[in-house]
Amino acid sequence: MAREKSASEPDLKRICAFFFGGTFDPPHRGHYRIVSHILTENSRARVIVMPAAVSPLRGDARLFSYRQRFHFLRRLFYREIAAGRVILSRLEKKLPPPNYTVHTLAELGRFCAEKPVLVIGADQAENFARWHRAADLMKKYTFLVFARRGSAFAPEAGLTAEVVADFDENISATELRNQLAALAPAERLREMQRLLSAV
Repeated sequence: MAREKSASEPDLKRICAFFFGGTFDPPHRGHYRIVSHILTENSRARVIVMPAAVSPLRGDARLFSYRQRFHFLRRLFYREIAAGRVILSRLEKKLPPPNYTVHTLAELGRFCAEKPVLVIGADQAENFARWHRAADLMKKYTFLVFARRGSAFAPEAGLTAEVVADFDENISATELRNQLAALAPAERLREMQRLLSAV
């Protein structure tokens, strides 16, 4: 996969901590491939995967509860968790709402000696101006952005980022959510178990 670097970007192969947050409603193959890419590119990398309790930009409409999403993530990354390369964290669940990334990272800094790289998709990066205290995040953190093949995404001015510019994963999270939402709750859970088994 092609990588594009901003001029001030540090060498990510020397950085061990990566932060991958999100609603993960539901977790899917694309999430797994993002983490797998990081771990393959950097043999020393550890990825902190942290499901959001409440997303300020998405409201609180959920297909799955926090407990279910955490369970799905534990199943999705069970090999990487067992190997100590993925840390599945409940930290955000313990923080008072709303769950703004800037607050989560400040709390994480009390436990993590190394400042993590923030892992996001190009769609999140394109809406970055809407994030709470976006300017502070841009000033303090480096980002690793995954963009689908053919995307015209380019980091906005001031964003220190490395872009994986041809992330070849054709899954549509919106389409998957819509398919699952059309199912009865019990059938929805069965379908999620099937999808996770297929990763």
